[in-house]
Amino acid sequence: MPSGRPLATIHHRHLWELDAKRGVYLGSNIEVIGRGVFGRRWIVVLSFVLLGGLATAQSATSQDEVLSRQSLGISLDQGASRSLLHLQEGWIQWMSLFYQDRPEEANRQVDELLASLENLGMKRLPDLALGAVVRGVEAARQGNFARAELAFTAAERLDPGRPETSFGRAILAEEQGSAWHAFTLRNRGVARLFQNASFRSLWRNNLVQLILTAVLLAGAVFIGLLMVQYGEGLFGALGSALGSYLPAGLHHLLSAVLLLWPIVLPSGLAWLLLYWSILIFSYSSATQKAVLMVIWVVAGVTPIVLYYQEKEVELLLAPPVRAIDALVEGRLYGGLFSDLSVLGSLLPGSPAVQQVFGDVHRKIGQWERGRDRYGWVLEKEPKNVSALVDVGNYYFRKEDYGRATQYYQTAVQAQVKNAAAHFNLSQAYSESYLFEDHRQALAAARTADDQAVGRWIREGLVERIVSIDGGLERRDEILQQLEAKFSEGVVGARSPYRPLLLPLLAFALAVAFVRLGPDSVKAHQMARPGSAWDRWIHVVVPGLSSAEEGRGLLGFASLLLVALLLQLLVLGQIGYDLPWGLDAGLTMPTVVGLVGLALFMAFRLWRALRVQRRY
Repeated sequence: MPSGRPLATIHHRHLWELDAKRGVYLGSNIEVIGRGVFGRRWIVVLSFVLLGGLATAQSATSQDEVLSRQSLGISLDQGASRSLLHLQEGWIQWMSLFYQDRPEEANRQVDELLASLENLGMKRLPDLALGAVVRGVEAARQGNFARAELAFTAAERLDPGRPETSFGRAILAEEQGSAWHAFTLRNRGVARLFQNASFRSLWRNNLVQLILTAVLLAGAVFIGLLMVQYGEGLFGALGSALGSYLPAGLHHLLSAVLLLWPIVLPSGLAWLLLYWSILIFSYSSATQKAVLMVIWVVAGVTPIVLYYQEKEVELLLAPPVRAIDALVEGRLYGGLFSDLSVLGSLLPGSPAVQQVFGDVHRKIGQWERGRDRYGWVLEKEPKNVSALVDVGNYYFRKEDYGRATQYYQTAVQAQVKNAAAHFNLSQAYSESYLFEDHRQALAAARTADDQAVGRWIREGLVERIVSIDGGLERRDEILQQLEAKFSEGVVGARSPYRPLLLPLLAFALAVAFVRLGPDSVKAHQMARPGSAWDRWIHVVVPGLSSAEEGRGLLGFASLLLVALLLQLLVLGQIGYDLPWGLDAGLTMPTVVGLVGLALFMAFRLWRALRVQRRY
């Protein structure tokens, strides 16, 4: 099982560092703050990262030459750089108003920050939201509840639905003496994790690991209990079989060696349990054999599942994928443009990546550079509808309605039922005073998607045309290209099937041993007199009574339930770390684990006392 560390840099950490240096240099201004979060631990929170850059556009005779002269990342002109600088200045102003306890002016400053962000085509400021959360935690610890509430309100507006905001509010509720409210807020924050695609993928992988770990943990205890049941007889029968060939005493030593030899191997305890499960298989009941076979299957599948999980998580947390997901969600985080430069360095000839860069340039108002990117894409993909529409939009904004019409018509021919292409074509016809053609194009747009057209008209689009994020819609295609890029030139990659070789060897030895060993162990098992101490051991150890009675399914089910409840207590330490900035603290899974274990043990105790009174 993995160590629980994120796998963002597996195999290609050096590649990130090397390729990031090839892009446009983007300075950063990082503010680090520590404050108590979970219990009395300290956290380090990134308050804000300012990104800036400056590049000049160059002319070229072909789209390939234009692209070659541009950065492999996103180069920013003076307008975009000023917008980023304005964000930093607005954040500094908000902090000043925050510490001066001027809530109305601070809220207005948040409005200005969001307006500036909208000019960059984005919706969320996660770094600023996290900075506001840590200031809210500071204020809550200091007893300034009004200031803390102001900070959490700002954090919610800067990045709506962020889990850390709920965790921070939980700390505020805790400081105010409302333990139950704090508990509900923490659970609300955990629920918010599922709103993020990356978090959902990590949770899914962690859930698979939790189930596999629970089955293997319960299986290990189950095999141990069966060995307690059959081990004495197996040892005795083996000693009798070897006694006719070896001197007295030596056969007992050899018997012990034959039963315990896998312990000297790497991960010896795991191989020992697997070895024991094969030895005792023929002596187990039918239900116990069924459970043992399930354990073997899970033990064999687990290395393969973890292998492919690691590959998925590596890709999921890689800087290029993080950047694309942020663009899809409208998140402007500190390393966005540097992560995009890594994407451009890894896949410089990918039309999908260049279309993403065109979308970014368009969103931040750099239409000329966006047009160059889209033009390069159209040379490779002449029927790319979204690129055709966006280039047409460029000319529409330049009031060159004739060329805009040409691109829209080409887009309509490539995809007849594209509502955006028809709608924009109708707007170009209207500007050219071709009103009959305008009505026909608008009718075709309504036929393609009447609801979308109605929404565009109601919203009153400022530019009266619709842009398409065609590059961002190709996320899955880019992920496949990155996965293929990662696989290139990887020497000595670990095979997921290699861990199966040792179990197969142990299985072969165990089968040979069983065939050479005694026919039965029952004659060598000694009955133990019952005692009060034995009865309480059976109460405390789930599955022990079932193992003695041959009820494999019931015993394994009890052990599996206990394993799952125990893992709920350490849920944050299982699987891959979630990249959040604030710990959740005591949440519903922990409570369910504690209450579940208490009820389970209480039920077993009640049943044991009831049986004792009956006899």
